[in-house]
Amino acid sequence: MAITKMRKLRVIAVRADCERLFHELILLGLVEPANPSALPPDERTSAELVLSPKSSSGEAAMAQAHVFVRALDVIAPYLTEKSGIFTPRAQLAPEIILDGGDYDAALELAERLDEISARLRHISMEETREGARLAALLPWERMTLPLGETGTARVGVMFGSISASVHLLAAERAVADHVPRAQIFEISQAGGVRNISLIYWRDDESALLSALSGFAFAQTAPRDERSTAREAISRVRARLEALQSDRENLISEIIESTAHADRLRRAYDRALTIAARDDCAALVLESDATVSMTGWFPARDEDRVMKMLAKFECAHEVSDPAPEEYPFVPVRLDNNALTRPLNMVTEMYSLPAYDGVDPNPLMAPFFILFFSLMMADMGYGLLMVLAALIYRFKAKPRGGIGSFAGMLLLCGIGTIIAGALTVSFFGNAPALIAPLVGLSYTPPYTPLFDPMRDTYALLYGALALGGVQIITGMAINMIKKIKDGHALDGICSAVPWWILFAGIGLGALGITWIVTIAGVAALIATQGRASPSIPGKIIGGIASLYNITGFFGDVLSYARIMALMLAGGAIANAFNEIAAKPGSVIAFIPIAVIGHALNLGLNLIGCYVHDLRLQCLEYFGKFYKDGGRAFSPLRVISRHYDIINK
Repeated sequence: MAITKMRKLRVIAVRADCERLFHELILLGLVEPANPSALPPDERTSAELVLSPKSSSGEAAMAQAHVFVRALDVIAPYLTEKSGIFTPRAQLAPEIILDGGDYDAALELAERLDEISARLRHISMEETREGARLAALLPWERMTLPLGETGTARVGVMFGSISASVHLLAAERAVADHVPRAQIFEISQAGGVRNISLIYWRDDESALLSALSGFAFAQTAPRDERSTAREAISRVRARLEALQSDRENLISEIIESTAHADRLRRAYDRALTIAARDDCAALVLESDATVSMTGWFPARDEDRVMKMLAKFECAHEVSDPAPEEYPFVPVRLDNNALTRPLNMVTEMYSLPAYDGVDPNPLMAPFFILFFSLMMADMGYGLLMVLAALIYRFKAKPRGGIGSFAGMLLLCGIGTIIAGALTVSFFGNAPALIAPLVGLSYTPPYTPLFDPMRDTYALLYGALALGGVQIITGMAINMIKKIKDGHALDGICSAVPWWILFAGIGLGALGITWIVTIAGVAALIATQGRASPSIPGKIIGGIASLYNITGFFGDVLSYARIMALMLAGGAIANAFNEIAAKPGSVIAFIPIAVIGHALNLGLNLIGCYVHDLRLQCLEYFGKFYKDGGRAFSPLRVISRHYDIINK
């Protein structure tokens, strides 16, 4: 339960072995190549060693990875294999991902699927265009004249539409009154319009349009057609059928390609790994005959690294990082099953510096305790435990989602215990359900405290827990400084404050204020110790007394533990009261289920966020040194499988 000790590796190998060396490093998955710019000046470059040029193969591999992503997106809707949040990921050895035996075939398939996707998009656009044309032609299907017909030199033909709310006789009468030599023919009626054709003397065209202006007349027929509407409709339908046939053939080809989904996934992961390998290869220093690489690996895996290097004719050097290199050393946390789930909290905030403290074992008891007290309901805790166990059993998650499931399980167990202390099971649901089924309810035992009544006790308890955590943080900081050889600084940063806190407590209880005075004197004497002059030391000590307000502010922040416990319990009871109003169990159950589902969801988010705030601000601020960079060894990168190393 600490930060993994890292060792620095420097290798000088024959240039011809460079590619094979990186292949073995990927399979090993334990060495992170270091950027030469982060190395001491004497290790960066020399007259013989220069930085390797960036390989174009890495860019090509990344471009191919994008092709595989698009191909997988194409076949995704047609996959019949089971998938979902409860589906565990398949496990593969890294050698299978790196095996390039079927890579070219997979790339060819992916490129074909990319072409199919582009063709399907084109077909969709064609179908939209032809569908719009068909919609424009259908109203004129009964007309026998070509749609492009305009008439003769003296007689004109016009197609258009008027509002369907207008009776055709009214339009005919208006035309007859103004243009006696014109004739209207109704073709069809649909969509709120009446489609008509007009035959008229060309000399009367202006008068005809003027007569029809009051009927919302518009020329709407497709005038670019030289055939009849029926002939054009037949051609459009044939085109749509051809497009549909093309679509079905392409989809059939996609469905056949789903049998190669695993091949595409492996090829995608291989492309990502090759791209990452080439990025790391660009960090290598090279000469005409040799290459030099520096990296980091966990000290406990030194035997495995040495065994891998023994396969090559190379010179290597292993050493511990120097203090000036600590900012560049990657960080990996080693924790057990109880503290590992808290990795997601630490990583969300910031990893500790390499020479810092692993906060997980120091934070886990407080995080779980505070979350449990804020939730404090046996029913909610039981649901959390069941959800975590089912998900872990079904999906077998790893990484961040695995940490989340583990944290949900631990906090659920704590929530059950906290709920047992308050005899809360979905709020006061048992007490309200019992009368509905003709039973009397008596709590099985007396609760340790009742959140709805013992409000002040809860507040004092929350503040006391806050004081304990803050003092613990100060103690951790003191111990760390003592271990680093700064014993006086560590003691002076904590002990005078503890004396003051104890004195304030004794004074508040009416015992004595002497200890408080002693604490003030100790602070004045020690907190300005960094100043070179005696007046500066005294002024610095006096100014430090103002920090007491910051400590009290931090302690008051822990009142949120009491607030969330009260809010969650009150909302749960309120939903129970609403559900009991109809006086029927049948009505009670659905109302209560909906209400408690909402309350549980809000509480999960609220308790996590507020608990996270207490840890990251009030607690970490007392001892935590952040700024660490996650250990990222050269290894197989997989988006679809869990890689199992030997």
